[in-house]
Amino acid sequence: DFQKLSAGKKELFLTRIDLANFVNNCADMFRSSCSIKDIGFQVTLDGQPFLREDAKSKEFYIQGEIDALEKIVFNYLSNALKYSPVGSMITLDLSNKDGEVIISVKDQGRGISKENQSKLFQVFSQVDDSDTRKFEGTGLGLALAKELAEHMKGLVGVDSEEGNGSVFWVRFPECKDTHSNTL
Repeated sequence: DFQKLSAGKKELFLTRIDLANFVNNCADMFRSSCSIKDIGFQVTLDGQPFLREDAKSKEFYIQGEIDALEKIVFNYLSNALKYSPVGSMITLDLSNKDGEVIISVKDQGRGISKENQSKLFQVFSQVDDSDTRKFEGTGLGLALAKELAEHMKGLVGVDSEEGNGSVFWVRFPECKDTHSNTL
């Protein structure tokens, strides 16, 4: 996917996506992975508890591609799970600010230094590149998330402080067009 996107050989087919339902569906798929590792998991809307029935009354739409959006969100969730200690909490949040819709994943892991944050969304970059690193990975996941988001007119980023966990986010322009397909 990453090579095809970079070479302009992969085209995303954008449709109108209902993010309230999307986030709840992601949560349903991810919840059991957290319970297996004894890590708490919650879904929030603007920082407040978000229940499935709330999705019917909330409108958060973007122009995007479901598969691409899933790759971004599940990369964030799997990284949070990988770096979160037992007994901690992962939060998947959906918010809407100033015409943008934001999906974020917050963990209570070890956090990331400012120096290492600048490397995160680069190809083959990992925070711990030592021979004895504790966590496996290719260093492509966050770079792919960035490419996919940009192809959907989105932006990715991270807010983190060493010792205080991380918040990885992706934001998109809100879609107000009610005439396009909704997924």
